[in-house]
Amino acid sequence: MSIYDKDSTAAAVVLYEHANVYLDPDNDYNTRTDYYYRIKILNKSAFDLANISIDLYKKERIVDLKAVTYNINEDSRIVKNNLMDKDIFTIQNNEN
Repeated sequence: MSIYDKDSTAAAVVLYEHANVYLDPDNDYNTRTDYYYRIKILNKSAFDLANISIDLYKKERIVDLKAVTYNINEDSRIVKNNLMDKDIFTIQNNEN
């Protein structure tokens, strides 16, 4: 897909977004959220939409973070790139 049929001016299309929230028995029954997000970027102006921000409150933490990008190279092959630790940034806005 290089153009979204329903909006030919769209720079990106969210293909899938879903979250599961449940009590995790492996983590003292604390609340766990599994979040899934898939976006198709149609042109370079939408690259910033691939940046995901996760807000945490007080003692919340991220346990297992996985992200993958799929790109098409010059040979029209799909190249899979996993998120690297150096690409994860933590910013503390305040004490909460």
